[in-house]
Amino acid sequence: MSLIVCPECRKQVSDKAPACPNCGNPIAGLGAITSRKENKIDKRGSWCPNCGNRNSYKQTSGVGCIVLCILFITIVGILLLPFLPKEWKCKECNHSWKA
Repeated sequence: MSLIVCPECRKQVSDKAPACPNCGNPIAGLGAITSRKENKIDKRGSWCPNCGNRNSYKQTSGVGCIVLCILFITIVGILLLPFLPKEWKCKECNHSWKA
């Protein structure tokens, strides 16, 4: 077992450790890389459990949200239907009035 420098926090870590105990940066497979220039890990996303890189992004599907919104609006509309103003219209003379 040898100690290497974590490319993220610059602390000494065992080369057998899967991740740095100080910052959580994945270590396994880095070997004796000691400088930040040699190990360019992207810091935009979440840690990949497979390769240890942070070059990831979150995919979201808006379909479920749209369906829920439409369902919610429909249910609210149906519940408010009895409270809408009522307008009457005569079939004979087409006169309309509100009651």
